[in-house]
This record gives sequence, C-alpha cells and structure tokens, in this order.
Amino acid sequence: MNNDFASIAELARTTAAGHFNIISLASIDSTNRYAKLLLSEKKISSSAVILADEQTQGKGRLNRYWASPPGVGLWMSIVVEPDLPATQWFLLTFMSAVAVAEAIERQTGLEAQLKWPNDVLIRRKKTCGILLESASVEQKSFLIIGIGVNVNQSEFPDELRDKATSLAIETGKEISRSELFAEILMRFDQRYSSLDSSIMRVWKKKAAFFLQPVTVTELNREFDAIALDVSDDGGLIVDVQGVHRTIYAGDVQIQWRQI
Repeated sequence: MNNDFASIAELARTTAAGHFNIISLASIDSTNRYAKLLLSEKKISSSAVILADEQTQGKGRLNRYWASPPGVGLWMSIVVEPDLPATQWFLLTFMSAVAVAEAIERQTGLEAQLKWPNDVLIRRKKTCGILLESASVEQKSFLIIGIGVNVNQSEFPDELRDKATSLAIETGKEISRSELFAEILMRFDQRYSSLDSSIMRVWKKKAAFFLQPVTVTELNREFDAIALDVSDDGGLIVDVQGVHRTIYAGDVQIQWRQI
C-alpha cells in the first residue's frame, strides 16, 4: 500500500463529509463490484464509500478496462439511495462529474472541463471517468457511482498519451491524494444534498466541445456530427448533415476530433 494511502480515509473522516462510511482496501478487483457484493450481503447502505489503492479489474463505461495501478490514483465507489424517480437517475452522473471537476480545480488550480457523458478533462485529455450502476436490495434501489481519477501517474502507454493525463503531469508536481479525496467527498455531499435538474446548467457551463465536430460510434457504425447540446434527459444532441439526433450513453462512443 502506498505510504500516503493510509491517511486518505482518516483525513476524509475529519471533513464536512465525515458522515460517509469509508471502507479502504489495499487492492480489489473492482470497487463497484465489491460495493454490489456488500449491498447484497447487507453490510453497507447509503453513504458507503469503497476506496482502493489498486483495482485489478477496474472498468469504465461499456465494460472498457480502466487501468487502476497502486499508489497513483483515486479509485472509489460511492453508494447512494436516491430520492429521485428512476427517470432522473442520470443526473447523478452529471452531478458527480461536476463535483469532481470542482474538487480538482480547488486542489490544483487547473481548469477542468466535462465531456459527455461521464469524463472530466484537463486540456482535452481524460483525467477522470465515472460509471453509474444500480443495485436492488429488498425493494430498495441503490446507485453505485464509480469514480476513477488519474492523480500522480508520470506517464501513460503510447496508445493513451494523446487521450489521457494525470493531475501531476498537468501541474508538474505530486498531488495529495488524501486532500483530493476529502475535497471530492465534500463537493459530492454538497451537490447531492441539493440535487435537481438545475445541475445540468452547471454541467453545461463546464462542458467541452459544444459546437465542435465529433465522431460518433453507434452500434459499430461510425459517422461524423456536430455536438450541439445535452437534452433534458441526458442525451447528447448532435447535428448529422442538418438533421438533429439525440444520442444516449448506453450504446454510443464519442471520440472528439480536432478542428
């Protein structure tokens, strides 16, 4: 376990978000999967946070592999029991992205931008991904919000260097994972306690690449479009040769193209 990891949970407990039940682990296959397991065994409930120094089988949206090596990132899952109709659960993805972006800006001074549907970017490169999953236990509905932040990586594989970055690379210095973790929980708590559809306006102010050309991959079919807006139900509105379409996160991948 990395030396600074032992202090992360303890520092978070002393913050304004100290009411979270934090479970810290040296290594786990996936914090989301472990959260589901603990929920099914009735060992945790709402406000639980699973934090790991390493994930051996971390995953992102559409079951993509998410590299989660030890000592350099924040790999966590936050469990909530939302007081929202299921049709509005998508708001948690956008709210979580806003909370992480605000925490990064506070701790690093960097400008964070948001990419639909679930990424936090620094200078157009991904530094955080968010994965929302649901779980039901005895007629109670829970949401598990997986958050992965690249904090202190010094380099990435060749195939990711143009797409991914870390906070240390962008600032030129090591970032305190414990302080960032505490800040994320505090921002999450503040945003979640007042969550409603107005979070979409906040998200849009930080959104990157509106009115920019994008390449959309949908059901193994690729086409070019212009990103226009986000709909009231969380879909990305694009212009495809003069025709407006709404794309949803479940079956779409978007790679932003440079102009």
